Amino acid sequence: MKPEIYGLTIARVSSLLYGKDDDNVRQSGLIRANAMAYRDARDQQMTDADWDSIAEQLSRSYRLLKASVGAR
Repeated sequence: MKPEIYGLTIARVSSLLYGKDDDNVRQSGLIRANAMAYRDARDQQMTDADWDSIAEQLSRSYRLLKASVGAR
């Protein structure tokens, strides 16, 4: 499954959990899916730099989600 499609699924689940459906939630889901695809594409060749990149992507994703959920 493409990250763009899976990312929207992640966003939908987040929307159901938190009762928010906005661009931040959608972007958060897409970033998380892209981080997963990045890791899967590298399989056994993951480097420390790759893990750092994933960590940054996930941090950005959760900041967006927090911004959306916190804006009640």
